Amino acid sequence: MEEKNYNIMHEIELSHWWYKVRRLLVKQLLQKYAFNAEKILDIGCGTGALIKELQQEGKEVFGVDMSKTALNFCSAQGVKNLFQAQVTQLPFVEKSFDTILMLDVLEHVEDENKAMTEIKRVLRSNGVIIIFVPCFKFLWSNQDDISKHYRRYTIPKLNILVKKNFSIVKQSYFNFFLFPLILLARFIMNLFKIKSIPEGKINNIFINNIFSFIFRQELWFLNFLSFPFGVSAFLVLKNKD
Repeated sequence: MEEKNYNIMHEIELSHWWYKVRRLLVKQLLQKYAFNAEKILDIGCGTGALIKELQQEGKEVFGVDMSKTALNFCSAQGVKNLFQAQVTQLPFVEKSFDTILMLDVLEHVEDENKAMTEIKRVLRSNGVIIIFVPCFKFLWSNQDDISKHYRRYTIPKLNILVKKNFSIVKQSYFNFFLFPLILLARFIMNLFKIKSIPEGKINNIFINNIFSFIFRQELWFLNFLSFPFGVSAFLVLKNKD
């Protein structure tokens, strides 16, 4: 991601509908599938809102990001245990963590197989991984270019990537209810070659509240079912070792 976008992320991360509800979803998944986690690694911790909240709740969380700018924002908020590193070369010994978060990171990594091998190396036996990724190539837009994505995923494609070394505990698409609106918006932008404004800058209070309410309704459903499509997807994995 371009360094200037970390400034935008820092400005809106606490209030923007996407970041707010995504943090709630992560905590819901942690509570359900890794409630007894003792040591958590947040890969691609960004500007620190999630890791700060987890640390304030008393969890031992370590953060990794390749951007010094992002880590400086984390430090300024009092976040501890920060490391500058690539996901393909983590500065930890084998089996260091029992839970790993990798939220909207894998699409930024050119060698995704190397990333998953490195994650397995630092994950303890029967440890849990939570992965979030953007989905469907037909949703590709200028925003993906700005964010320096290599790809968008589907759940079957993710399964091929992870099935050798990890068991799938839960998987689902999400951002399901807003999918038709986002699909239409990106179709129009691509059709007329409209360059999108970085999504983080679209933070109108009225739209933000509406989108936040709609997106948040999915959290209840995800306790019982998996959505058949969505703008993004998540996998909860367990180390086979």
